[in-house]
Amino acid sequence: MTARKTLSRQLELDAAPYLRVFREEGEVVAGQVIPDFWQVELRSFVLVMPVQPDGRVVAMTGYRHGPRRNCLSLSGGFIDPGETPEAAARRELLEEAGRTPTQLIGLGDYVGNGNQRGAHGHFFLARGCKAAPGWLSDPSETATLAAITADEVEKALDAGPFAVVHHVADWGLARRHRDFPAA
Repeated sequence: MTARKTLSRQLELDAAPYLRVFREEGEVVAGQVIPDFWQVELRSFVLVMPVQPDGRVVAMTGYRHGPRRNCLSLSGGFIDPGETPEAAARRELLEEAGRTPTQLIGLGDYVGNGNQRGAHGHFFLARGCKAAPGWLSDPSETATLAAITADEVEKALDAGPFAVVHHVADWGLARRHRDFPAA
């Protein structure tokens, strides 16, 4: 299979660092040119599946503006400039859940949309998560934390509290890993 060729790329909207929109002209197969192939680049992020030593998952319930409702979610956030995905995962886990892992396992990185790109996400399983000494929650974070069992996560998937596909994907990736649910 031949790779698609980008013939031109023009920035149409620049709201960096959060959003950039490009119009590309691309050749899919020899002689077949698509003049308006839009690319949306959102900021890269990490998502962490935190598992405590007892096997329970540390989840958050709070408002997410994308789905415009309260939902069940995991720790995660943007990767800062110059920061590695691993460092961002550790930082977000500490900031949002007040936890530090004994082991952080990369589960892969993926884009959110097969054709228009979207955000580039890095997914992790954090094993052996324990409360960080002296951690004080950020007053701007309004989510509540709860340690829930794998069965409770599965029931939540069926009942609808998860509203962001990346969080569902992290659960699926973590469950497939040989070290899950062992913490």
